[in-house]
Amino acid sequence: MSSRGSLSVLLVEDQAGSARLVQELLRNQAALQLTWVETLAAALAWVADHLVDTVLLDLGLPDSQGLDTATRVLRAYPTLPVIVLTGRADDAVALAALNAGAQDYLHKERLDADTLERTIRYAYERKRAEVALREREQQLALAIAGSGVGLWDWRVQTGEMVFSARWAEIGGYTVEELGACSVETWKALTHPEDLVKATALQRQHCADETPIYDCEIRLRHKAGHWVWVLDRGTVTERAADGTPLRMTGTRLDITDRKRLEEERLIRSKLESTGVLAGGIAHDFNNLLMVILGSLEALQDPAANQSALVAAASQATLEARALLSSNSGEGIDVG
Repeated sequence: MSSRGSLSVLLVEDQAGSARLVQELLRNQAALQLTWVETLAAALAWVADHLVDTVLLDLGLPDSQGLDTATRVLRAYPTLPVIVLTGRADDAVALAALNAGAQDYLHKERLDADTLERTIRYAYERKRAEVALREREQQLALAIAGSGVGLWDWRVQTGEMVFSARWAEIGGYTVEELGACSVETWKALTHPEDLVKATALQRQHCADETPIYDCEIRLRHKAGHWVWVLDRGTVTERAADGTPLRMTGTRLDITDRKRLEEERLIRSKLESTGVLAGGIAHDFNNLLMVILGSLEALQDPAANQSALVAAASQATLEARALLSSNSGEGIDVG
């Protein structure tokens, strides 16, 4: 659209009478700026060098005929709105052009100013919406690909499920290897212990008791080992009575995260054990110091107390060794 808010319209028509008709119908439409060319080559050259918002395209041109005329324009400029101008006998070709990506078609014999102006504006707005939607879809696809998540789509009442390529890849499969999938496919790949928990959470969400379905489960990999995944989803379609019809969601491989959590837990337990052992050793060491001091004070050379003293000394040495292994330092006990 030009900076003045008007639309630039390119008319591609080799019949002067039809071209003059379009010019006359748009004569009072100041917001529509019309340019007329007679061949497809001229049209493609004009679009390459000028801003064009909409194309009015006759399919029978000196250098191109039929559906090929439309497909060549659409292939060269896929974001450009194309309106096909056709005769009464060309409806089949015009419909084929719509399937190829044209926005609309008009019969030349039935043209009037209001219909032509409205069709041009609608075609322009629809195409803009299509392009914007396609761009958002591409952005979403890139974001999903970058996040590493897989997608799933569950028709709750029929059990049919559709999985994305990434969903299958997490389990070591391809979509083709999984074939036609259902909820039974998902169940067969889920760890039996986790299946009970996941099914219960799904039922709660389907009953509208939770805002989302969120569950960490183990998935059997094609190679035979278990992979930890985070499944999340939500009911996206319900019947009038609230019955869930469709549920969609994501699957994320969290195996590495779970492994790190397990390693941190093991380290924490080892550290706790070391602290406990250190405390016990300190208490044991203090007790032995008292025993050893008392025995040395009371030792009678004639009595056989030397063995007890020696044993207490040995226990002190062992306590010192325990403390050294825990803290990395020796502790003076005598």
